[in-house]
Amino acid sequence: MKHLSRILVALFSPLGAILGLSFIAYGILSPWLGFYWDDWPLMWMSHELGPESLQQLAAYHVRPLSGWWLWLGAMIAGEEPLGWHLIIWFLRAIAGWLFYYFGILLWPKAKEALIFAALIFTLFPGYRHQFVAVNTSYHIVALILFLLSLCLMLVSIKSEKRRRFFQISSIVLALGSMLTSEYIYGLELIRPIIIYLAISKQNGKARYKETLITWSPFLVQLIGIYIWRFSLSDNLNYPILIFDEIKSSGIISTFLTYAYQALGDIFDVTFMSWGKAMQWPSPQEFGERSFLLLVLAVLFSLIYLYFLFRHQKQETGENRNSQSRDFIILGSAGLLLAGIPFWIISLDLKTVFPADRLVLPMTFGAVFFLSGMLECLFKHKRTLLIFAYVLAISLAVGFHVQNAVYFYRDWNSFTSFYSQLRWRIPDIQENTSWLSPELPIRFSTDDSITAALNWGFDQPIDDGKMRLNLFYLDLRYIDQGKEIGASDLIINNYLFFRFEGSTENMLILDFNPPQCLRIYHPKYDYLNPQMPPDLRDVLSFSNLELIRNSNVSDAVLPKAYMENPVEKSWCYYFEKADLARQNENWEEVVKLGDIAFSMGDSPNHAAERLPFIEGYARIGYLDRAEELSIEALEINPNTRASICLIWDRIDQEGNFPAQSIRSNLGCN
Repeated sequence: MKHLSRILVALFSPLGAILGLSFIAYGILSPWLGFYWDDWPLMWMSHELGPESLQQLAAYHVRPLSGWWLWLGAMIAGEEPLGWHLIIWFLRAIAGWLFYYFGILLWPKAKEALIFAALIFTLFPGYRHQFVAVNTSYHIVALILFLLSLCLMLVSIKSEKRRRFFQISSIVLALGSMLTSEYIYGLELIRPIIIYLAISKQNGKARYKETLITWSPFLVQLIGIYIWRFSLSDNLNYPILIFDEIKSSGIISTFLTYAYQALGDIFDVTFMSWGKAMQWPSPQEFGERSFLLLVLAVLFSLIYLYFLFRHQKQETGENRNSQSRDFIILGSAGLLLAGIPFWIISLDLKTVFPADRLVLPMTFGAVFFLSGMLECLFKHKRTLLIFAYVLAISLAVGFHVQNAVYFYRDWNSFTSFYSQLRWRIPDIQENTSWLSPELPIRFSTDDSITAALNWGFDQPIDDGKMRLNLFYLDLRYIDQGKEIGASDLIINNYLFFRFEGSTENMLILDFNPPQCLRIYHPKYDYLNPQMPPDLRDVLSFSNLELIRNSNVSDAVLPKAYMENPVEKSWCYYFEKADLARQNENWEEVVKLGDIAFSMGDSPNHAAERLPFIEGYARIGYLDRAEELSIEALEINPNTRASICLIWDRIDQEGNFPAQSIRSNLGCN
């Protein structure tokens, strides 16, 4: 019984609650998640140049200490997505517990409110970047260092024992957090308010004086960081723009513009985040199994939180009144100050991906503000207060489970894309560009996928040159009003590397599931109805001679991906047949067609029959080729032009007369 009692105590402790509920939200689908967004360039560099190269990358982004963490993470998790997702879950839980411990040091009698606030902080629904595990990890580490610094500072204020040690440790950790991520710069401005709240034994001028004395070493350090960062702003991806706007528009106009943006962002983060947590997809839209997982996660959270509430000691009304006022003061300050580093460089701070990455430091203020408001609103109605907390936390768990499902599906989309690409392109010539519409890979950009392609095709980068590059046509050309011309140079400076190519070394790519991936051929596809209009305008630049037929391995991506290869469905045989058609290996096309059409799967678009139609016709299986032509026309009459073009080639270049078939298909 003693062991059971200890287990229950641990299970319903603050740390147990944070670990358990955060695992349901963030960890339950970890084995099936992958890399996303800026994870790809980080992992690619680590793979090619070793984990120590990540330290150099950190210096490039002016986050000197982040590289040391990334190096340590790479040494622990390697190239395994699962390892990184477990690490980021654990880091998020540690940050949540430090938030709770910080609160206890400041308000020792507010344990009930703080355990619920810590859970909301850990599970805040405005922040969806959790599953970008590698890139997010050092921002969470910076947050942990900041919270630990606050805790040690409060210990030094409230205790005479080893005060100097705790003061110095707090100052060092504060510096470490800012050198790990600039996301902490704004949060550091709330430190004097925390000091003031902690120095409760003094009043009046003495309290203000003690606050200033305690804050002064942190302030000097913060000013130094701001000056250092400002001196480098012109060399960064996001230069400081506010001073230029003051010069051009005046102080008042600039202030009003920034104030309007700040208030809108604060409202979005504090309130609209919860509106999204309340929006549940339908079972039909989300999938029945995924919806069941969502329901079970929320039900478990509700039940667990009910028992957690029963283990909490009821607080007096006097304590609640005092703490709710302090919560609102600290929360308001946190919301107003945490976003300053983003507003002065005009970054869009929203609760949609990828802008929601900037929400992380805002959660500190948002949670205290919301908790304080709830404490005030239900100060005489404890049951309703607990219900509000329990409902909010459960909805937050459900929101992140939904998010995990979306990331899981996005990883499946990427693995399908990559597998089909490698089936279609066994190997590729160096300095090749892919031009594509925006791919249905929601949580990665063309820059991200560029790293994955260089990794996947095993392209070396030791000489500072990048061999492959993917561009989104709309993002890089159409939206910027650029045109693509013959023999145009294509230059892309990517981290420390430089890609140098031209429009002569380009492939036109399209991936629109459930249709198979397409590498469009100027000869075969210029009338293909499957092709988006924007790609048709640049089709002439697609140079399929860049594709090599060497027998290389199908992938060199992370082991976790290799253990779950995409099954050889219809698209496998289509991609191989399209490659064989490019090489005019008609016997291979027919061989693949016989297997593909007998396996019970079917084309996902009528135009996916085109390589097989030509293959069967070229070797004399005219009846089979005509049969497939008729099937395609019945499904999509818009394929007629492409089909007739095939039969024109057969009639003119082949050894088989096709005039009657052309007539039957309406090609005349």
